[in-house]
Amino acid sequence: MQDASPPRSSPHRRRRAPSWPPRLAFTAALAASGAGLAREPETTARAGDALAECYERTVVPPLGLVDESGQRLRGLNEHGVVLLDALPHRGPAWYAGETGQTAFVWADGEARPIEIDGLVQTLAVDINDRDEVLVFGTSEVGVLPRWTEAALWQDGALAARFSSPSGVPFAHGELNERGHLVLATRAVTTLAAEAPGRVYRWRGDDLEDLGEGRVLAFGDDDTVFGVDYVPAELHGTEVMEERLVQWGAEKTVLPTTCEPYGIGPVELSPHGRAVVTYDCDVGRRSDVWVDGEARMLPVLMRDVTEALDLNDSGDIIGLAMTKHLEMVPVLWRGEAIRRLPTPPSAHDGRYTDINRHGLMVGVFDQLADDKDVDLPLFYVSNGRAVAELPYPSPTMGYGEASALMNDRGDIVGSTDNLGSDHRTMLWRACEL
Repeated sequence: MQDASPPRSSPHRRRRAPSWPPRLAFTAALAASGAGLAREPETTARAGDALAECYERTVVPPLGLVDESGQRLRGLNEHGVVLLDALPHRGPAWYAGETGQTAFVWADGEARPIEIDGLVQTLAVDINDRDEVLVFGTSEVGVLPRWTEAALWQDGALAARFSSPSGVPFAHGELNERGHLVLATRAVTTLAAEAPGRVYRWRGDDLEDLGEGRVLAFGDDDTVFGVDYVPAELHGTEVMEERLVQWGAEKTVLPTTCEPYGIGPVELSPHGRAVVTYDCDVGRRSDVWVDGEARMLPVLMRDVTEALDLNDSGDIIGLAMTKHLEMVPVLWRGEAIRRLPTPPSAHDGRYTDINRHGLMVGVFDQLADDKDVDLPLFYVSNGRAVAELPYPSPTMGYGEASALMNDRGDIVGSTDNLGSDHRTMLWRACEL
């Protein structure tokens, strides 16, 4: 499985990288007037302040891979360390094993590859604020290897290494602030049946087998949110039905406000607040848990919502459907829901990450001039104003685009050109 986990906020690593290009400062166009500079020595964002008047952009340079296509963003921690995968072009060199995918940490102008004896390719998975990194690895060359190894890495040293107990490749992994981790293998489908993946937790000793299921989130208290499977009957045929569960000291089934049949992600705040999105008979719904009870997030006009991130201040960002069947960015605070400002020319997009100050970053599409092609552009907002982040030669064609922001205001974004020419950028408020 090529993409094991989505990008998420956490720490990363280094190696000597080519010299940084000069950092370019651009004035960001604000979608609301009256926005001033928000800056203090150690942070670039403060609660209640307006957006910065401009942002400096740095493009991550090539990391030294043979036939390199660029980098894919995998994480960002509170120290500003960026976790990346360096990717070769999908060509003869990669298929022949002359080059391969490699995980890197990048900070303060330095890049460092994660190289582990016996593994010829590594896949960046997660990073925490202790600067520990979780990677998957393989001894296989080529574009589609089986990621059957997992490793915990810190400051150039291997802290722990695990082989898949079943030999089935890992599909998902997460690392918490204790340095503990959760791993999940992928489901295996044959002509006869599908065998679900298995979930494993490591808390410093042996891998703990939690049983069949898949992982949705991993808390700093070592609680695993996920799904397991129970037998059910559908139209006279026996099927396996998903349940939303958490594994703590023991496994418990989590309540929801309607019967879920398509369980999506669980998002966790740094201090463990949780929100889940799932499908049920009345639509797509997002729930939070208060004192053990599930509560549905408010809707706009239709019972369709999708929660994307939350902070410890009580803010949740996501999407909600209007009466015109449009999915628009929204903010939930307490019992209230409100639409968020968006770029005036954007026709699709979302805010994907919110920090503790209420600043959020996202990706919105715009149509290129005289072309029926999407341009994914990056924007930052404080919930009132919107600023476009300076972008070098916009990628033509919508590829993978992701953006992360930490609490001190570092912003990282990544996109590609329809699966190639990957590009990662870092933005900070201008030092005026």
